[in-house]
Amino acid sequence: MAINQPFNVPFKPIIIFCIVSLLCACSSSTDQSASESSSPTASSADQSAPPSPADAQTDLVNKARNTQAKVEIGTLLRGQQAYQLENGKFTTDLSALGVNIELESDNHIIVGIEAGETVVTMKATAKEQGLNSYAGGVSSVDSVSERILCESNQPSQDIEPPTFEEGAWACGSDSQKVEG
Repeated sequence: MAINQPFNVPFKPIIIFCIVSLLCACSSSTDQSASESSSPTASSADQSAPPSPADAQTDLVNKARNTQAKVEIGTLLRGQQAYQLENGKFTTDLSALGVNIELESDNHIIVGIEAGETVVTMKATAKEQGLNSYAGGVSSVDSVSERILCESNQPSQDIEPPTFEEGAWACGSDSQKVEG
């Protein structure tokens, strides 16, 4: 069974950034309206000062950059699943996956790829301060494929890869499961 190459869209990163920005903006306005409707009896001393416009913009940009890394490593993990179905093993040659993902962007770099017949793990480490790092893995045992994606709990330029023990995935220390 052959897997078709994905449609190559030259503006894919721009489209992803626009969608993520729109989602972040919608989420931000929902969070703001929820906080505005909170109890009017809260004292002004309990409320923190609103973030400056520059901080808010930086937060939105960082959210978009983190989302891009999540999408890219998730795509690579799904590519690994497809590759394993066709070849009976995983690969460290990500160009063999047939996905159009750059291994290094301005913000993250895909590193630490370890592949065997039944398990593969990889990391997308942040290149800039303020961004989260991501690690993921795919397993295929007895024709059952499982995937996990972990995010560093705090902005970090490193992350431990997830572990696969006794048939279950677990994120490394200082990270949490975000997909899988």
